[in-house]
Amino acid sequence: MSGLTFKPLFIGALIVFITAYLCPLVEGYHFEIDFTAIPPSIATMFFFFVLVMINLLITFFAKRFRLSKNELMLVYAMTMVGAPLCSLGLVQFLIPNLVAPFHFAIPENRHSKAWSA
Repeated sequence: MSGLTFKPLFIGALIVFITAYLCPLVEGYHFEIDFTAIPPSIATMFFFFVLVMINLLITFFAKRFRLSKNELMLVYAMTMVGAPLCSLGLVQFLIPNLVAPFHFAIPENRHSKAWSA
């Protein structure tokens, strides 16, 4: 079992950067699909599938450059956390859920007492 190396951190950061660049193009300008809104996101699964296929090809030619299972899981976790942060999904789902209990608080439902510190 290998330790944490620079390789999966760099690959994960690169995939998150590419996703952050493509997300406004796909979601904002064309609004064809929810690129990163639904978990697991389309972008994360696409880039992870491509990475696994490249890793499979590298296994046949140069085994020392391949990613281990732990490194692949790190890249997957990085992209699952990083991809939604740059999308409309964060604004569309997270922000309203944070303020909705306070906005809809009325004396009958006692949200103000349940959600206050």
